[in-house]
Amino acid sequence: MKNIMVVSHHRRGGGAPLDSLWFSRDVCAAMGLRLWFVWGGSRGLGLRALLRSRCIVFDGIYCLALGYAPWIYSIGSMLGKRMAVYWHETEWHAERAMRYASVRRMMKNPAMVHFHVCDAGKRMLVEKYGVEESRVRVLHNITDDSRISEPRLSVQPMSAWVAACGDVYERKGPDLFIEIARRVAAVQPEARFFWLGEFRPDGFSESSIRDSIRSAGLDHHIIFAGGVRNPSYLLSHMRCVLLTSRDEPMPKILMEALAIGKEVIAFDVGGVRELLGGLGTLIPAGDVDAFAEALIAAMDREWTGEQQEACRRRYREMFTPDAFAKRFELAVAWWEARES
Repeated sequence: MKNIMVVSHHRRGGGAPLDSLWFSRDVCAAMGLRLWFVWGGSRGLGLRALLRSRCIVFDGIYCLALGYAPWIYSIGSMLGKRMAVYWHETEWHAERAMRYASVRRMMKNPAMVHFHVCDAGKRMLVEKYGVEESRVRVLHNITDDSRISEPRLSVQPMSAWVAACGDVYERKGPDLFIEIARRVAAVQPEARFFWLGEFRPDGFSESSIRDSIRSAGLDHHIIFAGGVRNPSYLLSHMRCVLLTSRDEPMPKILMEALAIGKEVIAFDVGGVRELLGGLGTLIPAGDVDAFAEALIAAMDREWTGEQQEACRRRYREMFTPDAFAKRFELAVAWWEARES
């Protein structure tokens, strides 16, 4: 059994809210990979796991900037531990993470291995931040399959209902969502648009979103519903799932859309193209005209059972805990071979 310490900046040390390694921990254990999860703010637990593990994975680049994680990194370096960072961040968050001295120090470490959730992120590390390509491996992430254990393929969706998910801030494009809704509603007055996600202090305020909806004359067309713990039930009633983000690595909401057989219309950013694998409709980033046209066309055509099943098949092949654990097992073998 190989012990691997996983350092997370999420409050519960790996399980809150969205960690691929946490979701696959039981399958990984069955493959001989015991994952010890540590929250970066828990000093005592971190020391015990550090001494028992040969390898350390920092789950997310921000992990190296917060709590005791920089201390874990320094001690791990002195003890000769194998260390890797599992990047979930593309341009938007990577630039902000580089403000931290501990992150910049790690980037200069020639022994550090980098996993990234998408090809776009790998290119970013190599081309923008000068990481040696041989030290980077793509490791596609997953979502929490317990949220989608009942796919609800039999639900009859509303033909003109669509939804997007994510915290309400600039990267996720809620302003673009509202503009797309305005253009679609002018042609399809029965269309209804739902946004599932929390307002946050550094994002658009609830009052500013409400004012934007009112000024666009869309009070009866758009609902910002707030955070929803398990969105799959609401998504099952939608005709399409939308992604209006300006930047994304491998968005979990699209994995969940595939799992319940939904058509996806998304801006072609980050790892979205490789996530969908030829399914759904990709729109050039920021092109709200093309996005609105694609959505109007989708509302006018049938979404068949065969198309639903193709989405489900993509999910089962790529985004289950079993699929991730197999990828992680290969990634660990690559990591060990590289340093042997």
